[in-house]
Amino acid sequence: MKIIALTDFSKTADKAVEYAKIIAQKNNDEIILFHNINAFLSEYAASQIFDADYQWQAAANNELIDTIIEEKRKTVAELLQKQADKLCKEGYKATYQIGLDFDVVDMIAHFDKNQADLIVMGAHGEGKSWVDKLIGNTAALVIRKSPVPVIAVPHNAELNAPNKVGISIDIKGEKKSIDYIKSVLKFVPGAKEKFILNISTPGYFSTTEEFLIGTEEIDEVFEDKDFEYQHINDDTVEKGIYFAADLFEMDLITFHSHSYRKIFGHSVTENILNEIKLPILSIKLDD
Repeated sequence: MKIIALTDFSKTADKAVEYAKIIAQKNNDEIILFHNINAFLSEYAASQIFDADYQWQAAANNELIDTIIEEKRKTVAELLQKQADKLCKEGYKATYQIGLDFDVVDMIAHFDKNQADLIVMGAHGEGKSWVDKLIGNTAALVIRKSPVPVIAVPHNAELNAPNKVGISIDIKGEKKSIDYIKSVLKFVPGAKEKFILNISTPGYFSTTEEFLIGTEEIDEVFEDKDFEYQHINDDTVEKGIYFAADLFEMDLITFHSHSYRKIFGHSVTENILNEIKLPILSIKLDD
């Protein structure tokens, strides 16, 4: 399995790389360190390229832009090689790649072409600069757009092997839930406790009877997986997720970003990214 670890060399990105190591260790997976120069330009480079209103300057600056990017590429290559060498000395298979895509969608297409199996990245930056905000926005965009599963790692997360995993599902979308659970299990083969979570809210209510019927269908497919089922009523999806994660001391929370009822829209995804202190695995399923 190929794991893309996005890095901008911040503490948040370093934490994401550490979590990529935890996942890779399970199956002896390859870690590909990836830095996208245009998406993570330094504040110095940005000050050379943008004017006070953040508009592109005159065409005369094109040569300056090319020079800055080339200098940045050389610096980044040295940093990535050093980081990859360190991982190899620790016993991991590691390489690196450098992207030149400004648009997040183009960057994601790059991952898809390289047949990545998983993306691991920081969930949000620690500071208040435009670069930190860009990292946070990028995480949310990647989760919503990526056909490749994404693990977002908050900068304040406690990193543990995923032994207690919360799998948030839509019990009314049985077929998609089963496909999604199969995908999750591929990434957490050693999980000792697997909690199937159905969050019922006033806006999308499900009864206990509906939940029990859904669990029976899941058990028919996964006869030997020993799931623990939790039907949680709360005001919002986010609150239900936070409650379950805290109550069962989970190591990892998972959901599929384009769920059957599309509960994880723009605001819910970002709220979870900003508030929860656990790595989050997001898997997009075909509609």
